[in-house]
Amino acid sequence: MKLTVATNWDNILIEQIGLVNNNSKNLIVEVFGSEKTDFLGSARPADALPKVSWSQIKNHIDLCHKHNLKFNYVINAPSYHLKEFEIGFRQQLVRFVSELISVGVDLVTVANPILIETIRENFPNIYICASTVCKIDTLRRIDWYTELKVNRIILETDINRDFKLLKKIRSRTKVELEVLGNLQCILQCPNNTYDYVCDGFRSQSSCNQNVFYNYPKIKCSNVKLKNPVEFIRSPWIRPEDTQFYEEVGIDFLKVAGREAPTKWLVNTINAYVNSSYIGNLFDLVGNQVISSVGSLPLDKEQKLKPLLIYLDNKKLNGFLNYFVNGKCTFDCDSCKYCHRWVKKMVITDQERKNYIQRSDLLLEKIRKNEI
Repeated sequence: MKLTVATNWDNILIEQIGLVNNNSKNLIVEVFGSEKTDFLGSARPADALPKVSWSQIKNHIDLCHKHNLKFNYVINAPSYHLKEFEIGFRQQLVRFVSELISVGVDLVTVANPILIETIRENFPNIYICASTVCKIDTLRRIDWYTELKVNRIILETDINRDFKLLKKIRSRTKVELEVLGNLQCILQCPNNTYDYVCDGFRSQSSCNQNVFYNYPKIKCSNVKLKNPVEFIRSPWIRPEDTQFYEEVGIDFLKVAGREAPTKWLVNTINAYVNSSYIGNLFDLVGNQVISSVGSLPLDKEQKLKPLLIYLDNKKLNGFLNYFVNGKCTFDCDSCKYCHRWVKKMVITDQERKNYIQRSDLLLEKIRKNEI
């Protein structure tokens, strides 16, 4: 299975990926990223991404090509305030994609259907990935995006452990398939789409960058801390378990982290290349969102120190077999399988309570229009 990995625009990262590939039969074939802000935006907020110039972008892409890596530019904000229905906006989109091609971009990842159709109409040969933001998680949605002539579908993470469905999807389409391996989203989170919309607007150059918009992430952190089983049933994929997805016929594994430092990205990429990691699973899938809640603005409240949540990755050996063998009904209230693994997690109880109190307070102030 091939890997597509995030870039933070650090050229040292690409050199490191080149070294990794030299020792791993070129498993990493693609790098993806986007500007901090542009008129289209992506599913990452601007304040999480590094600022780069067009000359830096071109040099970075040239370096990727030097190391036999394709470059995937991410255009996966889901909404544009209805501007996508304006002819002028779509003409601007066509000009922007032309600019991307001129600096060496090989493929694009897109979430908005009308943008997909516009790009395909004007660039019949460009490789298009339908983003995980599209939430493609049924056979009918597979058919829909296949008809839009995308080349690859990045599947909704909620079905990462539904191997029966993954096999059906693989038999249904010849379009290449990708799974996202290292996000710690709540399974079937009701705020997930809203979170993508917020982040999408937040990375568009026309957006007010000073607005306090963190509600979905605060809510997510609050729910997970009050119900630690959410850390287990979150649909991450361990490096050791990528073989199961390859056996199903998944073509690509995506390693997220466009906002992360180079050291973290190299460590995470190495784990997935080697299909093994010794240490904390959350080194790879992260609890940065929760820790960020401790530094959000509150009058007279001190910042909380980063919250450590530890789960020995090797103690999860065999965890996925239950899903691979089709034993999970995805009725979590009756199944309780993931609950059995929570006891393997280590989290300081007092620090967890502090973060619950802080997130409760933030949510209350949002409801009362105090922030």
